[in-house]
Amino acid sequence: MLRNVSGVNKEKKEREMKKVRQTFVRLFSALFLLAVICILPSDHADAATRIKGIDVSRYQGTINWKAVKQDGIRFTMIGVGYVINGKEQSDPRFEYNIRNAIQNNVNVGVYIYSHAHNVKEAEKEAAFVLKQIKGYKISYPVAFDIEDEIHMKLTTKQRTDITLAFLRKIEAAGYYPMIYASQNWLYERMDLSRLTKYDKWVARWASSCSFSPTSMWQYSSTGRVKGISTVVDLDYDLRDYTKIIRPRTQPGPNEKETPGWHSDEYGTWYVKADGSRVTNTKMTIDGKTYYFDSLGYRKSGWQKLGKNYYYFSRQTGAMRKMPGWFQINGKTYYLDKNGARQTGWLKVGADTYYLNADGAKAFGWLKLNGRKYFLKLKTGKLQKGWLKYQGKTFYFAQQDGRMRTGWLTFGTKKYYIAKDGNRAAGWTQIGGKWYYFNKKDGVMKRNCKVGRYIFGADGVCPNYK
Repeated sequence: MLRNVSGVNKEKKEREMKKVRQTFVRLFSALFLLAVICILPSDHADAATRIKGIDVSRYQGTINWKAVKQDGIRFTMIGVGYVINGKEQSDPRFEYNIRNAIQNNVNVGVYIYSHAHNVKEAEKEAAFVLKQIKGYKISYPVAFDIEDEIHMKLTTKQRTDITLAFLRKIEAAGYYPMIYASQNWLYERMDLSRLTKYDKWVARWASSCSFSPTSMWQYSSTGRVKGISTVVDLDYDLRDYTKIIRPRTQPGPNEKETPGWHSDEYGTWYVKADGSRVTNTKMTIDGKTYYFDSLGYRKSGWQKLGKNYYYFSRQTGAMRKMPGWFQINGKTYYLDKNGARQTGWLKVGADTYYLNADGAKAFGWLKLNGRKYFLKLKTGKLQKGWLKYQGKTFYFAQQDGRMRTGWLTFGTKKYYIAKDGNRAAGWTQIGGKWYYFNKKDGVMKRNCKVGRYIFGADGVCPNYK
């Protein structure tokens, strides 16, 4: 009997413990899910900022890009191949992948797995990539994948130098460069202070990526996507490069364009008689000078050429060559005889002006090298002499226009200017002594008696209390 009761009690306790365990498991699962959600960085928390993509190479075999597109993939980063010991090796699936991805309206970027030991080899890798993508519409970044064992033997400076060499060559060609590496690699093996300009594609196969700033996140290496029979890397575009990058297409190696002006949805360019585009230079065509960027597109607005800035019409693209003053967007600039924008102090005739770092004419107060100046509000001319402004009276030197402070003497008249530039008026204590300055003109009293007050030759009133 007692045994039976004991058995019943034991069974009851086991049922209760089972319920407790089940409750604990459910609670733990809920807490774990909440934790995962909570640790997601703010950059990644908004699903609207995550554009789904994949990166592929020969390892994914023959891909059905139509099915990939239908599965919600909006972009892909395609491996171009590699360069080892100067020998170029194209990825055997590159042409197929890039042609079919583009054909199925999947935005395309590319990457190269680097084997570069030095800057020269990194530049050769960049040249190889540019040759591979010529003639294709590239709408996403060109990435440099640096993670090989050979790079671990280099110094941080060497790894960073190699990366910069590749990125700069890609950028100079008019494409959008990017760095690919793991989160730890970026933190531990790269000098990030030299790479702030360039976007980071971070490999971190986890529920979160804490590297900041992350522009693209490879969050899985074992993804599954329709149209691909193998596992595939999964990525998020966290910036929406469709709004940042102007898709780039260069003529293929055997293609030539008709000489003359051409235009598309992105701009206007000019083709020389030999069929090549004008790029990265200014050129005079039919008596007018134009500037073309690395893509060959005609630029407008302010453009820096060498050490100087020049203005190109937003309507025609032609450079403004007429010297002198001109206004644009509410600001006034001055061009020299060559059309170069001027900055700093400028003398025109008998008048002096100051042009800010952006070339715009300055007005009002100017503080420069510890000195203060005033540029007339309507004309911008350098103020000299007395000025009444906002209830105060200032004096600016006739020689250089700097605001004066302290004692001023003009003939028999003496004035005092406070540290804020305001001319003294009425009773004023200076250096523990009392003086009186006429309220109307600021002239100091001296060698006289006014009422009971006596003013000496130096203007000091010894009996003022």
